[in-house]
Amino acid sequence: MTWEVTQTKPSLPVVFGPQKRVNVGRMEYFSCNSVGFSPKTITLKWFKNGNEIHPLRTKILPEDDSVSYNITSAVRVKLEASDVHSEVICEVNHSTLLFPLRGTKNLSDIIRVRPSVNISPHLLAMNDRNITCHVTKFYPKTVSVIWLENGTEIGKGKTVGPTENKDGTFSLNTSLEVNVSGQNEDQRKITCQVLHDFQALINVSQVFKAPSLNRTVDQKKSGQGVSGQLFVIFLLGLKVLLLFIIFLLYSLRKQKLKGKRGFQRLSSLSHIPHLQPLSFNFLLPSSRVLTYDWKPQRQGILHPTPSPEKYPTVSRCRLLFGKDS
Repeated sequence: MTWEVTQTKPSLPVVFGPQKRVNVGRMEYFSCNSVGFSPKTITLKWFKNGNEIHPLRTKILPEDDSVSYNITSAVRVKLEASDVHSEVICEVNHSTLLFPLRGTKNLSDIIRVRPSVNISPHLLAMNDRNITCHVTKFYPKTVSVIWLENGTEIGKGKTVGPTENKDGTFSLNTSLEVNVSGQNEDQRKITCQVLHDFQALINVSQVFKAPSLNRTVDQKKSGQGVSGQLFVIFLLGLKVLLLFIIFLLYSLRKQKLKGKRGFQRLSSLSHIPHLQPLSFNFLLPSSRVLTYDWKPQRQGILHPTPSPEKYPTVSRCRLLFGKDS
């Protein structure tokens, strides 16, 4: 009897992972199966984004002789928030293959990135606030946002997004205008409630205290007090400026009076009968001496009377409050 051996064709590797979405930050198991190899010399490698991962175990079955062999392997992979575009690859190689066979698992089908939620108020008027709820870095895209006031739903607000980030996650902003005058209550608790991928609700709240009448009156009084202080400072500054101007004018007038008195003293010299002529000697650059005699004249002006020896370098001379010769 003759046994006919049929050559089977190896199958593409199939990668299995978690059946449901998993929050990032956890280590998860992945397995890979491929069948239809002969002979038994089969190799298998794991990769994540091109980086090789060491498997937990790899087996070739059956262990005994057979016309066809299968290979199976398992590995643990840490899921991260940046894995939206990542993939896990199982690569199988055999002597009968021209190139390795690859099976892949996209981590975008598995991971869940919970959003980061915070709210920020912006003042619109004295009692009005524009509150924005920032829901950032979440995956998948499914998300719902509602607003609560003291535990009661008050609306969904105005939503912008979601928009896709570079890493594949999503972000959105939702805004709500709120009046915090507090007609019936002293404080109001505003909550942004986020439901993402049917997981536990995320609540972020902020309490707004309504400005009381007493605080408003105090603020007005405080503002009036500040205005009064500024007015007093202005008046004091104006007084100091006026005093400075008066002092400056007084100083200028005093200097002018001193000048007139000096001129009068000089003029009175011409009426002194025993006044003698004055003689002054000037040393010229040529080491010669030029002599001028000063004699009192009429109208209190002293005119220079040059000595007989003159030099062309001397044209005229002036004495304090005197006229040109």
